[in-house]
Amino acid sequence: MKEIWILLADTTQYCAVASLLLWSLRFRRLSPLFRLLGFVLAYELVIDFVAGQLSDRMINNMPLLHLYTLGSFWLFSFFYRELFREKPAVRRYFWPYMAAVTLIMMANTLWLEPIHGFNSNAKTLVQCIFIAYVVYYLFDAFGKTDFLNPNNLAVSLVNMAILIYNAGSLFIFMFAKTLNNGQLSPKAQSGLWMMNSLLYLIFQLLLLLAVWIQVFKATKSSS
Repeated sequence: MKEIWILLADTTQYCAVASLLLWSLRFRRLSPLFRLLGFVLAYELVIDFVAGQLSDRMINNMPLLHLYTLGSFWLFSFFYRELFREKPAVRRYFWPYMAAVTLIMMANTLWLEPIHGFNSNAKTLVQCIFIAYVVYYLFDAFGKTDFLNPNNLAVSLVNMAILIYNAGSLFIFMFAKTLNNGQLSPKAQSGLWMMNSLLYLIFQLLLLLAVWIQVFKATKSSS
């Protein structure tokens, strides 16, 4: 079981590094949307690396989850602001919306789920927001977007990655405190967290494929 977990974690990191290398080498040729995605990739990789280092040293890495949840909300929200840049409501309400959600997450950390514990409320909220972003994109793009176009295909893969990971792991993070309190057997807990690791690997694989298409297909077709 432990060997499989290590293999999943290592493969996920290799995918993230490969995506970031492609992004950095072809940054000037990428669309503004995929330039933003690179910062998401870098943030995910750094947080994952630091969390692993802290865990190896038996140091509580829960504060990183609070930081990761807030940071990923901001980065993906900027990604979707660029994707929906032509929507008047996005231009008008983006900053008030960002401030409101940020304050909710900060209040959760201050009063409900301390920074050294699991922030299941904030994580669940952000995952629901990400799912809503993708659902809106799918409805908005349906019937008027050519997914055979490499650029559109790359964008759709990013959205599928976000949907699969967040929808798949929503239940796990929603009840994370219950899992960590020992109310499930160690084997059941390990199985659920391994499922989360597998979903995260799928997430990174789809992002890698999207970046590859954007770098080698979309840029070529637009040149």
